[in-house]
Amino acid sequence: MQAPKISIVTPTFNAAATIAACIESVASQTYANKEHWIIDGLSTDNTMDIVQQYAAVYPHIRYISEKDQGIYDAMNKGIQLSEGEWLYFLGADDTFYSENVLQDIFYCKKINKNTGILYGNVFIGNSYFTNYSKQYNHSTILFENLLHQSYFTARSLFDKLGLFNIKYRLSSEIEFNIRAMASNTNFEFVDVIICKFAYGGQSGHVNNRHLLVKERLEILLQGINQLKLHDFTRKKAIIFTTKLFLREVLLNAFPISFFRKQKYRYTIGNNIIIKVATKRWLLKEFVTDDGVFTNIHKGSIAIAVVQILFLLYKRPKKLGFYLINSCFWLKMRLKSNA
Repeated sequence: MQAPKISIVTPTFNAAATIAACIESVASQTYANKEHWIIDGLSTDNTMDIVQQYAAVYPHIRYISEKDQGIYDAMNKGIQLSEGEWLYFLGADDTFYSENVLQDIFYCKKINKNTGILYGNVFIGNSYFTNYSKQYNHSTILFENLLHQSYFTARSLFDKLGLFNIKYRLSSEIEFNIRAMASNTNFEFVDVIICKFAYGGQSGHVNNRHLLVKERLEILLQGINQLKLHDFTRKKAIIFTTKLFLREVLLNAFPISFFRKQKYRYTIGNNIIIKVATKRWLLKEFVTDDGVFTNIHKGSIAIAVVQILFLLYKRPKKLGFYLINSCFWLKMRLKSNA
């Protein structure tokens, strides 16, 4: 059985604290036909000193260090410089789950020759396990996108569709995956845990939250038009983007510092609360005045705000009543937690 060459691409910038573990996880792979490209963005710490030390020992390691336009620009450089039939993007603070990952996938599995994206499972942090066993199709790709640490991409797919769009600083793999699905690319699942994914990075940083939501909104709206969706799925996609839009509006209505407080951890910044609030709003369930103020007093600000918006839609003449009473109960909430 001929083993294809695998190119692992790792973008780095000031990653001295984690890059050694990343490099060692690639070097320890029992699969021989591989290369590891380190694409550095002119780090100011000793990241490149560490990379050069490992490169002197392991001939499969290659690297460059030059200014780039963000992580996806670095990933694009890796695509253009590498030679492998399959590409994998491993973060500088991520590691392969075991030393047999590449062997288990590319030597032990029979991969469909028409497959463009080969995806498996990942650990997020030390405990949270993400299972991607669901078959991806035009209906599911909008709602449950793949982390780039969870899949390998055939070089032929980049040749066909082009590179990552560097317009999107935090979400370009989402846009690429939708492009791939729209072009009828075959997504194939392998039941292998690929990576230990360190939660965080640029997309997980609180200061990038607004940009992340903004990019996802734009990408999802484009995706609804690109993908040939049935009416039901199209409606579901519109509801999903509405939820993201509401979250963006509510997050912009308050300073980020407001949501860093422990007592408000279940308010607007929490996706589950936004989901519940949006569901109540979209399904037009009856919401009483008392329910709004009770939610404010409990600290469920997101639900209360959406309920108020709904009530204003139903009873616009009561604007003053809602504002005065909402401020009163918010004041009581703050006093009770002082």
